[in-house]
Amino acid sequence: MKKATFIAVIISLFFFSSSCEDEPTNVKVDPERFKPVSTEILEGIKKISDHGMINDEAVCVEFVYPFTMITFDDDYDLLGSHEITGSDQLIAFLENIQEGINISFSYPLSAVLPNGDVFFISNNEELIIALNECTLEDIIAAYNTESATAEQCVWNIPYSESAFDNTYAGGYFIASETGGIVFSHQNTNYTGTWTHLFIDSELYLNIFLVGNTSVSEYWNKNYKVVSNAGSKIINFGYDIKLNYSCGFSGNFTVGQSGPLNGLVTYAKESYSDGWKYIEIAGEDLAQEEWGCSNASIILANNDEIGTGLMNSIAITNYHDGINYSVNPALCSNLNNGTVTSKTALLSIAPAQKNWFLPSIAELQLMYTNLHLNGQGNFANAIYWSSTQASTSKAYGIDFSNGTVVQIPKSSSITKTRKIIYL
Repeated sequence: MKKATFIAVIISLFFFSSSCEDEPTNVKVDPERFKPVSTEILEGIKKISDHGMINDEAVCVEFVYPFTMITFDDDYDLLGSHEITGSDQLIAFLENIQEGINISFSYPLSAVLPNGDVFFISNNEELIIALNECTLEDIIAAYNTESATAEQCVWNIPYSESAFDNTYAGGYFIASETGGIVFSHQNTNYTGTWTHLFIDSELYLNIFLVGNTSVSEYWNKNYKVVSNAGSKIINFGYDIKLNYSCGFSGNFTVGQSGPLNGLVTYAKESYSDGWKYIEIAGEDLAQEEWGCSNASIILANNDEIGTGLMNSIAITNYHDGINYSVNPALCSNLNNGTVTSKTALLSIAPAQKNWFLPSIAELQLMYTNLHLNGQGNFANAIYWSSTQASTSKAYGIDFSNGTVVQIPKSSSITKTRKIIYL
């Protein structure tokens, strides 16, 4: 693989006195100065514009905007001048060039090396050399390196509304620079690999999990990378969001104000599973139902510390799947269509992490570590957990005395305090 050369290309401005819509007719372009760019150059420019920047860092060649491109016909009659102000505009411009229309730059082009030295590209041939320094192998290697997770970081899958698929929301990937991955979901780990590749000049992410399971069957595909800015959005007929998130660097103790202005109710000895701390919100949510009164949601039976998020997503996915908010009578005439776990999940925190309902063990921490010490501004009332007790009931705690109770899922007077893993 070629060693990537990191340069910034500054294309000299070349303006005409009027816009491309009002260009004078019968103006000739100097064929000695303006050479039509070849298909090779067009593909190289599109490659750099579309894939050559990762998290605002150049993989190899970086264009500095704005610059001007001109269009002319085969007789060198000027058709227009076009100021290009960004990569999206450049890609759109190149993709909409019609057959029989030539484009060119105003040479020489200035190139800046990382040490600040300036040199000049004086023709199409020298531009090809500069563009070819950025190979697809360089770009793939850069994406694979960028996707590796640091010691206290993961690629988490948040619950998201709209067109995103939430089947495995709450899960997360840990990736190495060599492409090895661990996918964790519902307290089960799956090993495998992922790597970036190009298919028909489009960037894809190949995910492969070892084994013959429903999880590996779901994930083992080539996903088109729709977005790679801050978070990844990958697509295989449906969009999945992957958010890169890391643990907070500060040290927090139970009862202390947390980084999101709530209170820390639990702290592990070390960072694991994508988090170290549990923080509660500063106030209760509006009172809503747990959900459907006659549904058994097996994936919401978890009661341990660290399972509130997976419970909340299981509850929400179930109700989304039956279109419960529109027609709650599918469950019972007692239901009103609200789902408190979904309300919590949709209040997004920094780094695109979800708030959620605590499991019964996490709710117990809130009562013992905070409420009994006069912290948290809790009411002496019953609070929901995300842990299912039966088809018709869920667990909660009466904060007036600490009793664990079973509450009808259709209750609309039970309180909710959301929490988050950090």
